[in-house]
Amino acid sequence: MLATTQRNVGRSWWLAMTIIAWSALGCAPGNDPDQGLLAGMTPSRTARVTDAEVLTDSNVLAEGRPWDYAPSARFTSKGGSVQYDLGEPTPIGAAWIVADHNDSFELQVSNDGRVFNTVWTIPEAKGLGFRSRFNGSLDAEARYIRVRPKAGDDRYAISELRVYREPRAEPPVVPRMSGYVPGRTFRSKTLLFGLALVAWLLLAFARSPWWWKLATAALPIYAGVDLFNQLVIEWPAGSREVSLVRGTVALVAAFAVGFDRLVVRVRPSRAVLFAVLGMCGLTAFMAFYNLGHPQFYNQKKQDHTFAHYLDLRQYYTTAKYFDEIGYSGIYAADMAAYLEGKDEASIARQGSKPMRDLHTLRLTTVADQEAAIAEAPSWFSPERWAEYKRDTGFFRETMGDHTYLVTLIDMGGNATPVWLSTANLMFNALEPSDEAFVMTGLLDPLLILLAFVLIGYAFGWRTMFVCMVVFGANDFIMYGSNWGGATLRHDWMAYLAFGLCALKRERFMLGGALLAASAMIRAFPALALVGATVPVGWWLVEYWRREKRLPSIQTIASEQRAWIRIVGGAALGVLVLFGFSIIVLPADAWLVWIRKVGQLSSGTHANHVSLRLLVSGWETSYRTLLERIPLFVAAIVAMVVLVIGGGRRATPVQGALLGLMLIPVIFYPANYYSHFVWLLPMLAVEQGGEDPAVSRSGTLVWIALLAMCGVQYFTVLTDDRGLHFWLASAVLFATFSVVLLVWLARDRIDALPRQSFGVTNA
Repeated sequence: MLATTQRNVGRSWWLAMTIIAWSALGCAPGNDPDQGLLAGMTPSRTARVTDAEVLTDSNVLAEGRPWDYAPSARFTSKGGSVQYDLGEPTPIGAAWIVADHNDSFELQVSNDGRVFNTVWTIPEAKGLGFRSRFNGSLDAEARYIRVRPKAGDDRYAISELRVYREPRAEPPVVPRMSGYVPGRTFRSKTLLFGLALVAWLLLAFARSPWWWKLATAALPIYAGVDLFNQLVIEWPAGSREVSLVRGTVALVAAFAVGFDRLVVRVRPSRAVLFAVLGMCGLTAFMAFYNLGHPQFYNQKKQDHTFAHYLDLRQYYTTAKYFDEIGYSGIYAADMAAYLEGKDEASIARQGSKPMRDLHTLRLTTVADQEAAIAEAPSWFSPERWAEYKRDTGFFRETMGDHTYLVTLIDMGGNATPVWLSTANLMFNALEPSDEAFVMTGLLDPLLILLAFVLIGYAFGWRTMFVCMVVFGANDFIMYGSNWGGATLRHDWMAYLAFGLCALKRERFMLGGALLAASAMIRAFPALALVGATVPVGWWLVEYWRREKRLPSIQTIASEQRAWIRIVGGAALGVLVLFGFSIIVLPADAWLVWIRKVGQLSSGTHANHVSLRLLVSGWETSYRTLLERIPLFVAAIVAMVVLVIGGGRRATPVQGALLGLMLIPVIFYPANYYSHFVWLLPMLAVEQGGEDPAVSRSGTLVWIALLAMCGVQYFTVLTDDRGLHFWLASAVLFATFSVVLLVWLARDRIDALPRQSFGVTNA
């Protein structure tokens, strides 16, 4: 009996392996072994079509699936097409296509790639959704094959195209798949992943046995793997899908910290809380970097790249050739180099193209700046001009002439002389290449990762993970792309984080120097130093009230030693960096920079997140702002009063963080400067002990910042950029208002009985 059972098992095993092998060879029942001439082939040319590569990937939608299901190629207009190169003239005997039912297409062939003849007019089909069409008696020979829409409802879609060398009597019989709606399925699985993390928190409470915590971990593991598999299927995820990942992990983190401290009767497992916040932090960090997919394109290599050429095109040239072009000469020199490098280019042909005059920041044309363009080569030595033309030629090749010339309407480089001095030394030692710029682009994530580690060391792991989530989950940075791939775009925020960590560890002089370094790179962080002074101002007021006189120098030195060391470190940092900048760059660079920043602040721009934009409206009308000046001034005063009030009994770290909140209030910064919000979770204080706790007020601050990231998902649903940034400004200031009000009431909130929050000691 046992021997018979063993033989049966053996036969079953061999049968299963035979079926698997047969399937792997493409010979299983229902699978066509001949997948045709185009199987796995990449199109040689496409026009007005998305996801063209799926036409030959052997993943075929089932009959009747709706037209917008994937995997399918969707043509954006009747003028779209997909073309393949067989390499040599090849007989064409049959073709099979799975396409939307009420559209007709043309299958065309050519031997020279220029003149195409239609060999099959693919008709509409009966039924609904995707339907198969087959022609088994084509008689043609061609090197190039092209398919394109002919007529229909302007919603053209094809799931699979197969072309065969020999005629055939029957259409292929192939496995079919149910498919998915691009984006929608991924978004659904993202929400389910978030729900699974919440469920794990709820089920794995502190006193549950270890095996139960491991068993319930199956929920987020399964949901996470399912989400990852869907990401692989839909790769790359769209911007809306990435934004939903950000919003989801932010709201999960908000639930986690609230569940840990506020409104539950049992505490979550510390290990599970750690794991959930860690997964949220790492996922948010990856979402900031577009889930690992490069956002930029190298036109020369015809491939995506991690190098942010739109940004590097401005800053590499400005920094490397600052002695020649300064802050305002880049576009004139670029156009001069372009005209010299193109035989067919001339002022007459290019004259109507828009070009910004960087002396006035007004939009003009190439013809208007003909004199500056003609003069530009004289700014360089012959050797430097040849090098400049080579470098700008590299950017034109990688970006494409059209994209490159469109950037002539940008505002140019406007970093401080300190940043440009560092970049000047780096870029003069660095030849432009995709590999070099990808490597320099790694400096930013490395600095930020180091900042996270230091935050964990100085403030605690909860604070570190919340900072990671807010860093990756907020959408203030977005403007079609983020600064991932640019070089040293986040350095000022990293130095801010380093400085705050130093202050927390009571390394006050080092902290002051690091805050000053951040301010010398991007100017706006100077408000952190101002904010760190606010608690000292309150101390002076209270001393006056108590003693009826100002404190002596000795008293100040004794009781405000930390503040004195911060100021001393900041002064030393400013002197060193200022000296460094005037050694590398011309001494008047600071005067020119101050003038340019003043010009930038006086105009209206589309991609700003600020109180000014919130008051004036998304039309960014300067006249509207003037009409609402009383409202604008009142709002500024209110925010300043709240920040000053919050500085009472604040630590230097907290004062500095409160000061940062005035950046979009007092100034008119571009949207990406609001990314500093990821530092604000450091307002909360983790207590020591085996299970470090965060105060209730600190928890509410965290929840407000994390909820801000979740709500921001809805700001990306509009295609109107002006409205998007106005909504972002509204979300930012609503969050700041909540944070400041909670901060002002922190003593009362923390003094409330635990029962007021529905909490009992578990």
